[in-house]
Amino acid sequence: MIRILVAGCLLLVSFFPSVAADKEEEKATRLAEALKNGTFKVDLRYRYEGVDDDGIALRGEASTLRTAIGYRSASFHGFRAAFQVEHVTDVGLSSKHANAGAGSLSNGVMGRPVIADPEVTEVQQAYLEYRGDEDFGLAVGRQEISVGDHRFIGSVPWRQNYQSFEAVRLDLKAIPRTKVLYAFLDRSNRINGGEWDQESHILDVAIKACKKGTVTPYYYVQDFDMQRSGLSASTATVGARWEATEEAGGWKIPYHLEYAQQSDAGDNPNDLDANYHRVSVAGHRGGLRLKIAYEMLGGDLTDGKFETPQATLHKFNGWADRFLRTPDNGLTDLAATVGWVWSERKVNAALTFHQFGADSAGPDHGSEFDGIVGWKSPWGQSFHAKFAVYRADTLDTLEDVTKFWVWSGYSF
Repeated sequence: MIRILVAGCLLLVSFFPSVAADKEEEKATRLAEALKNGTFKVDLRYRYEGVDDDGIALRGEASTLRTAIGYRSASFHGFRAAFQVEHVTDVGLSSKHANAGAGSLSNGVMGRPVIADPEVTEVQQAYLEYRGDEDFGLAVGRQEISVGDHRFIGSVPWRQNYQSFEAVRLDLKAIPRTKVLYAFLDRSNRINGGEWDQESHILDVAIKACKKGTVTPYYYVQDFDMQRSGLSASTATVGARWEATEEAGGWKIPYHLEYAQQSDAGDNPNDLDANYHRVSVAGHRGGLRLKIAYEMLGGDLTDGKFETPQATLHKFNGWADRFLRTPDNGLTDLAATVGWVWSERKVNAALTFHQFGADSAGPDHGSEFDGIVGWKSPWGQSFHAKFAVYRADTLDTLEDVTKFWVWSGYSF
């Protein structure tokens, strides 16, 4: 953290315009105004989570409240400072789930399902940023970073303790129709309160290839220290995604095509050669939402398996979270979704069915139903309920699991 802040601050300071001695008072006044005119934001989210896992005798239950208080200064010569504190607390059910907390954050509960929301108070974000114009941005310090749809790098906003990074982030838009994101990650602050030291490089280049479509080649080197909990693999991933929207017969048809190749990197002692692809097509007409998607994460005992450990994993491969790590024989996920959005009532609902298979030899991995309903009140508070029902294939080693959530969030 100290290393990246010192280097980043020196880089930021190099952009300061020179100010003559007789302008120091004016400079101080403008700086005070920038701090005074900054904005505060408070985010509150309460959630109940219940888990029935056939492999564990007792039911898991959690009742938690997330409070995040943040501040962002107004601009001073293009510079801003941002700071956010996050607090997660148990509200009455701390003994009825294992919270998966790192070190002293663990609640020590055994024999109940994991609900990974440990009690924690921490500085979630603390960074400086420079925005000279719309074409250049630089941010240095502890910050939340989400790339694309969070499939490889994400802030994990589903869990109560979000993921953040000690990082330098650079955004460039100087090339016409092109957005370049580069980030150097020095450490990730995990949802369980732990830390992963690393020297990772994230490059994402979004090119507006035509009016309706964007192609994004990317190159992600996630180079972890060998102490990384439970995982020794550092990886290099190269790939590209195509995202576009067509219109036909009153329908809007967004679709997504993606392919990537992952190999070993850094001090990874394993030989890794795994691929990934995803295809999805959706249809939107009025309030109706339809989608079908197929995703494959390669895996076999010879070449290893494709993994995305710093992603917002809950978004992918079912809300039951049975596949936070790719099985040794890989994973295929065929999913179909039907939903409805009542815009005038600010209500949305959706049902998704997943059929999970294997990429290489071995058992298939079962099926899952997911459902959600949400409402945003006139005063801005949101209310949601959702469920996930996973049923394992008869030959698989996983157990059946059912999860249920109710939560409400409010920001001001």
